[in-house]
Amino acid sequence: MVIDVEINQQVFELGDALDKKSLARARFKKVPVVRKLLDKSPLHEKQYVAKNCKVNCFDGAFELYPCQERYLDPDRRWKTAVNLYYQDDQLRRVLIRVLDGHYAAPNFLARFQEICEKMLGQPCSERKSLTRWEYNGFAIATLMMEDGHNASFLMALDE
Repeated sequence: MVIDVEINQQVFELGDALDKKSLARARFKKVPVVRKLLDKSPLHEKQYVAKNCKVNCFDGAFELYPCQERYLDPDRRWKTAVNLYYQDDQLRRVLIRVLDGHYAAPNFLARFQEICEKMLGQPCSERKSLTRWEYNGFAIATLMMEDGHNASFLMALDE
């Protein structure tokens, strides 16, 4: 199984080399050093972020998109973000997030977990808010933040 993610109609595969043209087409911006320091991210990693993007993974089985329609109540809106982490110019991790989604975060999290169980089987680790799968050198994890409005999906090369 190949772990690839389509972000704003650009495909990124774990282990791929850094491609600045693909990053630009998918509307990624390089994360500045100051932000990395504040987030306590390793400085040797190159990090890129795309906000309010559309995401597809697992051969289209999982689709994530932002919804900021003004006619909706604030609790019915949500944002998305994707961070790509490169070490030695190789894509090592993809972090997909649902932000400020009162209803969306738990719904997208449940859908993502359902697809992971269907494709990868039972998780190897399951706690209150964190679920993790390992598969052929890859690690996939889901995390629901304590507020219940923010969910994260991490796909990484297992180290």
